[in-house]
Amino acid sequence: MVRRTQSGFSFVEVLVAFFILATGILGTIAMQATAKKSSFDALQRAIALSLANDMLHRIKANPNQIDAYIASDNATGDVFDEPTQRCNTLANTCTPEQIRLNDLHEWEQDLIGANAQTGNDIAVGGLINPTGCILDPSTTTLNDVAIVISWQGREMLADAGESNEAGGDRNIDGAKECGMEDDKRRRQVVIRTVIF
Repeated sequence: MVRRTQSGFSFVEVLVAFFILATGILGTIAMQATAKKSSFDALQRAIALSLANDMLHRIKANPNQIDAYIASDNATGDVFDEPTQRCNTLANTCTPEQIRLNDLHEWEQDLIGANAQTGNDIAVGGLINPTGCILDPSTTTLNDVAIVISWQGREMLADAGESNEAGGDRNIDGAKECGMEDDKRRRQVVIRTVIF
């Protein structure tokens, strides 16, 4: 008589295999979510750095107005109205003051992402709760300019304004007042240079 044996997986083996598969899938999903958050934060920092450089080059192109740029209000999205004299074509000749007003208006619009909108006219291309500040970080150096851009990060880490304030890592007077005060979500990009 030939003895027949059954072959295959037991129920316990199937459950263990399913548990290992589910754990791997959940780990992959969590890794994707973390990568997406990090990617968004990196994009926000890149936008802020690009906009700070943009304003720095605008000031370099209009050096007679350095003090007026520094004395301007902080750009928050609703401070600078569209100038009556636009300086965005070669046909329009503008004074240095008109160029400065155009620069500030365009920079502010870029900060809030007004050039990229949804169908409902909601700005989607800029930073979250941005504030742009043009500061004079030194009382001893002529034409010393600091561009500070603050925005709201996704997670609470540390207030970037604290480390950028005088006495902090970067020693910029006024950086703490740029943007949301005492907020652990505040992120900042600071560019400091001397314009000749």
